[in-house]
Amino acid sequence: MGDIKAEHPEYIAKKPVLRMYRDLYVGGERLKVNAANYLTRRQKEPLDVYHERLGRVFYENYVGSIIDWYAATLFRRESMVMSEGDNEAGRKFLSEFTDDCDRRGGSLSEVFRRRLIETLICGVSYVLVDFPRTGKPAGNRAEEEITGASRAYLVECSPEDVINWSHDESGNFEWIVVRTEQRSRRSFDDPEMVTETRWTYYDKTDFRTYLQVEGGGSKSAVELVDAGRHALARQGRVPVFELKIPEGLWLMNKAGLLQLEHFNKSNALSWALSMGLFASPVVYTDREWDQIVGESYYIQLGPEDKFGWTEPEGHVYQIAADNLKRLQEEIYRVCYLLSQGGRHVVQPFRPVGIEQAARLCGDSGGPTDLRRCREGHDQGDSAGDCGCAAGRAGGRCIGSGRVRHWRVWQRTGRCREAAGFRDRIADPQEADLQEACLQVSLRCPAGGEGPDCGGD
Repeated sequence: MGDIKAEHPEYIAKKPVLRMYRDLYVGGERLKVNAANYLTRRQKEPLDVYHERLGRVFYENYVGSIIDWYAATLFRRESMVMSEGDNEAGRKFLSEFTDDCDRRGGSLSEVFRRRLIETLICGVSYVLVDFPRTGKPAGNRAEEEITGASRAYLVECSPEDVINWSHDESGNFEWIVVRTEQRSRRSFDDPEMVTETRWTYYDKTDFRTYLQVEGGGSKSAVELVDAGRHALARQGRVPVFELKIPEGLWLMNKAGLLQLEHFNKSNALSWALSMGLFASPVVYTDREWDQIVGESYYIQLGPEDKFGWTEPEGHVYQIAADNLKRLQEEIYRVCYLLSQGGRHVVQPFRPVGIEQAARLCGDSGGPTDLRRCREGHDQGDSAGDCGCAAGRAGGRCIGSGRVRHWRVWQRTGRCREAAGFRDRIADPQEADLQEACLQVSLRCPAGGEGPDCGGD
């Protein structure tokens, strides 16, 4: 048996990255405690100034809210487990398992919602299937039900817990090592904390558990404390299931560096603004200056002397503020939530289909110019004209006639005007069909409007 403490090379490489991603997701006091790992120190910045900046850091957690939004949206409804057949024992087990699948009162939806959040943060998460441990094997099914030995449950494992693994030729786990730590007191009267570290090895049939206890200034040796067959030994597979998402959906990996850049820029801008509030006095004089300056003192100036304050002009502050806004929008953009990033996104109307556009041009006899209500004028004797003044709501008709901005009719009649500035469509045959929307605004040429219209 090899070293149970050995760590996979991929785990060693990702460990600092996963720690940073978790800090960025949690934010708050956790990130403030570890702010020295993320707040960039300026070149030749004095340590006392840097420590003061560390004590005043703040964090605007956009990516954490984005991940929580996706999890809440996906699991906004409780999951349902549908069963078929007349096996009452199976139905009862599924019902109990759905309501409490981790022996802690967590429903199936709650457990997988947490696994989804973990996966969006770290790119992968794990679930272990296990059965309760009993002192001796059950003699029959009834004894299993009484002792609860048949009550399977799930154990959530984070990527930091899975330290070593191997895959077979099919891509499934050949074996895996899960490490867990627990800090506790052995008794109520014991003042010292004890750290218990467990390494559990799983292969396709068996498991082995190793324990090391550290406390009181000493550390015990790693000892084998349990072994046997695991829950999925009959299926011949490792009882740990991997939940993994593609690189394109790993939200924290896409937005993490942007969030870190926003953290440094926002803190730098905040520090500069705070320092700008404490302006220093400046005296312009040719004489030797030996006066004391303070709140309880006064100064005497000559006729040609000048007094002022050092204040920044603010150009770089505006640039920094604009850059912070752009970084915020970019964080939402890479997470596919641009509309929630503060930028106003204009939702286009439903585009005119290819068949409707072809019929529109065909019925009008060629290229057609569309126009708004209250613009232009139809001749009273035009074919299909309803006899109403141009621009009235009652002037619409289903046959040949006016085309109003609120609906595109199949026929345009003889309404043909020249397109002007800011026209969406001048010629439907040459315009992109994606730009041909239900609301089309065209301008009439000067002098083309009738006496009963509102003008150009």
